[in-house]
Amino acid sequence: MKYKQIMKYKQIKVHWKTEELDKKYKDNGYPKKVWKDNEGMPFGIYTIEIGEDNFESILDAEWFCTKEERDFVFKKYQEWIKEDELKEEA
Repeated sequence: MKYKQIMKYKQIKVHWKTEELDKKYKDNGYPKKVWKDNEGMPFGIYTIEIGEDNFESILDAEWFCTKEERDFVFKKYQEWIKEDELKEEA
């Protein structure tokens, strides 16, 4: 019997400073324009893989200049995921 391996994932909204990336990049010697606010793009979306053991890993990170841009893309991702789920059910 063959099993179809389905990768489960989700997107989460993040912020550069909340993730403490400013500290990490500053400590690693990056210039201030990078560690201060990710060169003007502090709003992010992480795509997270969720495995059977509930281990989560970051598959992708996207960064945006404004919260509105990030939220627009996040909403689109949620719509696409919902469409995929409906196709799988059909």
